[in-house]
Amino acid sequence: MNAAASNFTFRKAMRENVSLLIGLAGASGSGKTYTAMRLASGIAGGKPQELASLIPFSDTLGITDEANSVSGRDLLEKAGALRAKFFILAIDDVAASLFTAKVVREHFPHLKVLARARNRQHAFDLRDLGIEVIERETFWSSVRLARELLVLWGEDPKSVADTIEIFVKHDLEMFEGQYQRKHNEDEMINFSKQA
Repeated sequence: MNAAASNFTFRKAMRENVSLLIGLAGASGSGKTYTAMRLASGIAGGKPQELASLIPFSDTLGITDEANSVSGRDLLEKAGALRAKFFILAIDDVAASLFTAKVVREHFPHLKVLARARNRQHAFDLRDLGIEVIERETFWSSVRLARELLVLWGEDPKSVADTIEIFVKHDLEMFEGQYQRKHNEDEMINFSKQA
């Protein structure tokens, strides 16, 4: 445990005393608790009085279609979305994730949405909704595993780091290029082949 973590203490959140309100949405096992802990400790910086208040969501928001959009909006309002500044979207089901993103963007446009995407297409769809901060779920873990494998295999760690950096840059450029061409399958295929 590092020094910053050892100074971290929990205390009852008082919404009226909080300057930063963040919503976390996701299913069981999606990392809400871990994310909340990381956010709270990072934001607090050893100052418990500045801890972020996190909107507690149940494992599912119940926002999956038009019929549930009003109840979803109501749930988000009751949870404090009108006062929040950020909304972290980490829902496993792609359809539910996209619909929740639409509800948040439509009814709470002031929220900065940070989203986890299951795959490249999901990331494209989130980007179409105007969400700019998107992490592809398996991308970084795959990069880390590849790095570990190459080092364990005996490759020079500096060379591996350089290779990983080139790969990540290339993949992010590919993502942007594919996104720009996603509505034209032939252009997207040609772009991908030339990469």
